[in-house]
Amino acid sequence: TMNFLCECARDVIARAKPDASMLELYCGNANHTCALASMFRTIVGVEINSELVDAANHNLALNGVTNAEIVLSDSQNVAKNLLSGTFRAKTTNGVRVVSKDQFDAVLVDPPRAGLDAATLKLVCTFDFVMYVSCGPAALLENIRDGLGREHVLKRFVVLDHFPFTNHVEVACLFHRER
Repeated sequence: TMNFLCECARDVIARAKPDASMLELYCGNANHTCALASMFRTIVGVEINSELVDAANHNLALNGVTNAEIVLSDSQNVAKNLLSGTFRAKTTNGVRVVSKDQFDAVLVDPPRAGLDAATLKLVCTFDFVMYVSCGPAALLENIRDGLGREHVLKRFVVLDHFPFTNHVEVACLFHRER
């Protein structure tokens, strides 16, 4: 997954701008954040689980990542706020006001059920979407419900992270075509 996401990030940066910033929803313990931090000017990660936020901040510190911040919040709340203007994000560095316009790309790694309606609406406003899905059926619904209207699938990979089960992981890069 990491190699694929790094390839996608290089593609985003080549098409967007060299100092691109990224919003990461459902960031977990910041594995993707750490792997991509050197490629983006800034990353703001969002995670609902406070234990994972603590682990993410520890992971950032262990890896010497200084251009990323982790926000404790659910993605739906962040999406609703960003869609209506700004979000007041509490991070380890204090309170930060975040707006959608600060970001050039979004990375989502939602639960098996996929993106809720508000988060999908926010994600569809980005020109560059990296989507990691452990629920391919939900990913297909998210494509049908909005992501596929203006965005084109540019890259994808199917990963068998769960051998001997019916579960697969799918990672995708979408670009909005204007």
